[in-house]
Amino acid sequence: MAVLVASQLLAEAGARTGLGDFGDERFRPAFERLVDSLARETVFSPQGAIAAHERLLRVLVNRLRMQEDIRRHPQILQQQMLPPVVVVGLPRTGSTKLHRMLAASGTFQDVLFWQGYNPAPFPAAAGAPRGDADPRIADAVRFLQWRASANPATNAAHFIAATEPEEESYLLEMSFGTYYPAAFWNLPSYLAWLRPQDRDWVYLYLRQQLQYLQWQFHRGNVKPWILKSPPNLGFEREIARHFPGARFLMLHRDPAEAIPSVAAVSRESRRLYFRDAPDYPAIAAWALDEMASAMDRAMAWRETRPDNLVLDISYDDIQDRELEVAERVYAALGVPLTERIRTAMQGWLRENTQHKHGRHQYSVDESGLTVQRIHARFAAYIGRYADYLTIES
Repeated sequence: MAVLVASQLLAEAGARTGLGDFGDERFRPAFERLVDSLARETVFSPQGAIAAHERLLRVLVNRLRMQEDIRRHPQILQQQMLPPVVVVGLPRTGSTKLHRMLAASGTFQDVLFWQGYNPAPFPAAAGAPRGDADPRIADAVRFLQWRASANPATNAAHFIAATEPEEESYLLEMSFGTYYPAAFWNLPSYLAWLRPQDRDWVYLYLRQQLQYLQWQFHRGNVKPWILKSPPNLGFEREIARHFPGARFLMLHRDPAEAIPSVAAVSRESRRLYFRDAPDYPAIAAWALDEMASAMDRAMAWRETRPDNLVLDISYDDIQDRELEVAERVYAALGVPLTERIRTAMQGWLRENTQHKHGRHQYSVDESGLTVQRIHARFAAYIGRYADYLTIES
């Protein structure tokens, strides 16, 4: 397959849709840098090259279709949004469990995977019967079937179901302004360029995407969004600016447990695209630097904000005392925790036990890191949040 070229991908997306307005043009330098890095630094398998090409096109096509809908329906960006609840912290700290448990409560609006994967509706098929299932669901199912068949370990690392709540990472992917693509591609030069860039516009675009989804699915029943995505750590300032009144739930776990697990998730995702086995130690070294830098920013932001904006939660609590955590969350939000809500969350917990989809395999030794090295890089974090951490020496 030909080497990926940014201008050709943009042109192909335009040809597929007949549209030319991609929205906020600040995405373009990031997109061009990403594609250049991808072309030079990721060695694809034949199927991986096809999948990467289609992934980039899907994102660009969604940008075009969303912008056309905004042009035709300017009221989309007039959608009034309630202050969201945002789960932050290092990845692999129980954030997925907390996010999905809270989503099951019915208190919040959540992003279903198929909605984040294709936020823009497909063009209506001529003669399609009314009431048919949204074709975006079938498209999401096809992707997840490919993902599971190409590497079953991705389900153990992070299981996704097409019609269930999922993190908004697939929406953030549409900005090309986060490290998220490095979860599945090797992009060192892109990441080096991205690190110092202002990311305010990324969260403005995320707000617009959520207004777009709210306009499609929740106009008559607006609730606070429940959000969670690993790249959000360290960008709480930008989130708070574009989502006034946002409340944050910050999860905590020994970084020496979290970082090798983060790197192993990326390792399994990269297997979907790479020709050769991904370099786990290189991924782990990046993850250590990326996550520690993000935590440094998050801690600096917290120095400037009142404590009542953030509720701290330990990994041990979300693993072993889930409903106690729920009580703390609802009390902090000033929302009654009714018996109906409690029952809904208990039902989700019964149906979603740990390791249901297999055991995620990783180790500090295999990652090329050491506990001492990780703890040294996170020394300030460990010192500040010791009460929420179980540290293994």
